[in-house]
Amino acid sequence: MSVSPNNSFMTSIGVGASILSIRIGVLHLLTARERIMTGNMAQEQDKYHWLGGLLKIVLGCVEGTNLGGPAFIERCERTAKGAAENEPFFLILALAGASMGSVPTELGTTLVQTFVAARCGHTIAYLLGEKLNTTFRTISF
Repeated sequence: MSVSPNNSFMTSIGVGASILSIRIGVLHLLTARERIMTGNMAQEQDKYHWLGGLLKIVLGCVEGTNLGGPAFIERCERTAKGAAENEPFFLILALAGASMGSVPTELGTTLVQTFVAARCGHTIAYLLGEKLNTTFRTISF
């Protein structure tokens, strides 16, 4: 069985990888925003960078609107690290299964869609922290 670029399994892998990449970008922007809001920079010299003023405007850093301080920064960083540890391997396995034709198209498509939805749901649940019941976060993990 040959795999064509029009295969829905391959398309779902591409779309899923794109969604997961956007999610990571948003996580990094949220981390940067929170660091600017709290002054909790990763390195001391970051406080004096010439782009700081521009980033405050672009990221909507208005006084009193931080998202949770250092605990939120830690959750963002842990989520990004977890994504780096898990998602590439899943996508590589999905690509291998699709390219070898060893996974039925419908099953592969469903698995990729479920994985992406669960990872996005887990990210939202984890970032909300104590504001959300941890049962949902555990199930989506």
